[in-house]
Amino acid sequence: MSSRIRIGLIVAFMGILALGSPMGAFASTDTYEYYDKGRAYSAMLGSMQLDGSTVVISTSAYYLPSKDYGRERIRLWSKLDQVKRTYPPSLGYLSWCQQMNLRFYSDDSRAHDLMIRATDPQTMAGPSAWIENVIYDIFCYKGIPTLTIQAFVNSMFTEGTEVVSETGPGFDTTVRFYRPDDSRVDLPNSIPYSEADLQVGSTYSGASAVFEFTLPSIDTWFLCWPQGQVKYGILYTGGSGSIWYVWSGATGVHHYVNTH
Repeated sequence: MSSRIRIGLIVAFMGILALGSPMGAFASTDTYEYYDKGRAYSAMLGSMQLDGSTVVISTSAYYLPSKDYGRERIRLWSKLDQVKRTYPPSLGYLSWCQQMNLRFYSDDSRAHDLMIRATDPQTMAGPSAWIENVIYDIFCYKGIPTLTIQAFVNSMFTEGTEVVSETGPGFDTTVRFYRPDDSRVDLPNSIPYSEADLQVGSTYSGASAVFEFTLPSIDTWFLCWPQGQVKYGILYTGGSGSIWYVWSGATGVHHYVNTH
């Protein structure tokens, strides 16, 4: 089997996986009037400082003091164009978005007053293990070791979303998207990070999560720090084949929760 055909088959099956991935909150909408809190990015990929962004985040918030009720909306985009500059497909590398973490966190001195009650999306699994045998057939034909095949399979067939509260219910909760659809969550280099929100509802809508919280009425503004980070998977198709993962830098928008 030629190298070109082999890579084409792998790419095709990655596309099938993306089509079958749960969408979570990518297309969810609500009627609350959110206030824009800004955008940010990181140019880190592992320990490397690149010349462009590897992750982009956008945040907005809603707070109604009379009801002690608020919502934080976080949007996150991967930047595969930047990853592919470092690991070019022309040299035998395949890369994809493995995981996206959207975290709502407060570092305010009164952080314990914040109670995150719910998230959209919630934990949801999306198995697609029926394709595993096909991947095994392709890789075994090439003579790649079983352990390497298993690592690839494990990376590709964990799908869905998971909600994790680092400190228990309260002021630090993360929504993790596993194997999101690259064609929906990725922002090409042709679109500047400052225009990421303009893409919502189009092909490049990004991953989105809403955090519903209660917060007692406060005399002064309350400080929050929504953050995001992307984990990329990289497969080298040359030689005996190898797979590894690398995180973007973490990025976030420090802002105050208030009525505007």
